[in-house]
Amino acid sequence: MNVPGTEPLSLTATRTDERTHLVTVVGDVDLATAARLAEYLDQFEDRNVVVDLSSVWFLDSSGIQALLAAHRRIERRGGVLTIRGATPIVQKVLRVTGLDQVLSLEGHD
Repeated sequence: MNVPGTEPLSLTATRTDERTHLVTVVGDVDLATAARLAEYLDQFEDRNVVVDLSSVWFLDSSGIQALLAAHRRIERRGGVLTIRGATPIVQKVLRVTGLDQVLSLEGHD
């Protein structure tokens, strides 16, 4: 089990079509790394963005804020931010905070 803040953050983007990017997040999203995620997602604010969290095992309130802020920016510009592959712990965080009702979660009802 990783101690929060010990897993370095890796962010990569792949264009999946003309208006959609897949952003793959690997590592912990916490106070130490959330600003990087927020800045990275800023570049896609006029596009649809799928954020793959399948390799994220820790998400704190800073990470939640980064995702919510990106969602709001992207939505204002007519795009959609979708979460893909959330791990069970990340799913729980999204559910407890109510973000599962705000964000689009791929493969979840």
